[in-house]
Amino acid sequence: MKKLLIITAVVVGFLLFLISVVIASFFISYSGKIYPGVKIDGLAVSGKTVKDAQSVWTGVLAPKDIVLEYKEGKNWVLEGKLLEAKYNADLTAKRAYDIGRENKDLVKNLRQIIYGFTHGYNLTLDIKYNEAYVNDTINSLAAVTDIPAQDALFEFKNGKVTVFRLSENGQAIDKIALRRQIESFLSPISLTPLISPLSPKITTDHANSLGIKELLAKGESYFYDSIPGRVHNIETASKRFHGVIIEPDEIFSFNKILGEVSSFTGFQKAYVILEGKTVLGDGGGVCQVSTTMFRAALNAGLAIKERLGHTYRVGFYEQGGFLPGIDATVYSPSPDFKFQNNTGNYLLIQTIFDKTLSKLTFELYGTSDNRQITLAKPQVYNITAPPPAIYEDTPNLPVGKIQQTDTAHAGATTSFKRTVVKDGQTLIDEVFTTHYIPWPARYLRGTR
Repeated sequence: MKKLLIITAVVVGFLLFLISVVIASFFISYSGKIYPGVKIDGLAVSGKTVKDAQSVWTGVLAPKDIVLEYKEGKNWVLEGKLLEAKYNADLTAKRAYDIGRENKDLVKNLRQIIYGFTHGYNLTLDIKYNEAYVNDTINSLAAVTDIPAQDALFEFKNGKVTVFRLSENGQAIDKIALRRQIESFLSPISLTPLISPLSPKITTDHANSLGIKELLAKGESYFYDSIPGRVHNIETASKRFHGVIIEPDEIFSFNKILGEVSSFTGFQKAYVILEGKTVLGDGGGVCQVSTTMFRAALNAGLAIKERLGHTYRVGFYEQGGFLPGIDATVYSPSPDFKFQNNTGNYLLIQTIFDKTLSKLTFELYGTSDNRQITLAKPQVYNITAPPPAIYEDTPNLPVGKIQQTDTAHAGATTSFKRTVVKDGQTLIDEVFTTHYIPWPARYLRGTR
C-alpha cells in the first residue's frame, strides 16, 4: 500500500512537472508574440509580433467618396481625399497582442488564451480618418434635416385653458448611427441617414388634462422713457414666454425659453451693461422681462434656483414704486434666471405687454395649494456716492465738444426676506441680498 502511494505521488509529480514544462515552453515561445487563434479581418496573426502584424496593413486607403442622400437633388458628399482614411494598424495590432495579457488577473488571461484555442478571435481593423471633416459634414446635413418639436402653447380664458398654438412633431438625424455607417467606407458607398421623429413635450391634447384652474400670482414692471429699440425688445422677448407650460418639479430656465438674442432673431439695439460700460447691444431691455418673471415667481412662492441682480441700480426697475433689489439680470449663456415649479401641479405663463401704459405683466396660472407668501419690504443701506466722472479722448469729436455716454449711479446694498408657508410648515425662508456698485458717469471729449 505504501509502495503504491509512493508510485502515485511520483507519477503525479512527473505529470505536474511535464505540464509546467509545456506551459513554460508555450509562454516562452509566444513571448512578444500574439497568442494562437487571433485574426484581424479574417487574416491570422497568431505568432506574429506587433510590428509584424502592423506591417500587413500600411499606407493610406484609396480615396473614395461617400454620398449622404437626404432628398432627391439634396445630397452631401464626403470627398475621399478630404476623409484622409488610413488603416490604424498600430491600434489593432496592439489590441491583438493584448489578448491574454491585458488583465492583472492570471486566471482571466488564461481564459482568454483558451478561448482563442477553442473559438478564436476576429478583430475588426481600425481605421483612422478626418473626424473634424466628417463631423462638420454631418452637422451641416443636420442643419437642414433637423426640425425641433414644437410644444403647444395655451391661454387661460373664461375659467379654462385653451390652445392658441398647436403642437407639432419634429425630426432629428441620428448622428451616432450615421457616423457608424460612414466608418464602413472601405468601398464607395451611398448612405441614407437615419431620421428619428421627435415628439413635443406638451401636446395639443394636454389642454384639458393640465389641471390649471386659477391665477396664482403675477409680477409687474414699468418701462417709462425707454428708447424705441428697448420697447421693441421687451415686447419681442415677452412673447416667447406667453403660453409656456412648466411641468411639476421642472427647473425653469429663462435663457432656454428666450433662445438666441440677436438681430437675426428679431431684436434691436438698446442699452446693455457689458464689460463695465453701458453700451448699445442687441437685446437691450430683455432684463425687464426677466425682472418681471422674477417678481411673479417670488409672489407665487416658487423656489428660486438662480438669480443675479444688476451691476448698478437701474431706474426702470424702481418705476411704479418698486424699491431696488427686486430685479434679475440675464445674459446668454450666463447669468440665467431659474426657478423650480414646487407647486406639484402644472403652471401656465401668460404675458401682457401694454405699450400705452409702458407696463409689462407676467401671470402664473395653476392650482392653488393655499400656501402663504410673505415678502418683506426691501431695506436699502450702505449707500455710496458715484465715483468721479471718466473722460475719454476721441478724435471723432471736435475740440471742446463733450458727449455723455453713461450716467452716474450711487452704490447700495439691498436685502429683503421671503417666507413661504404651507399647512403650517415653512417651505422657504430666505433673504435676497443685492450689492449695487457705485457707477461713474462717462464722457467722450473731442480732440479733433
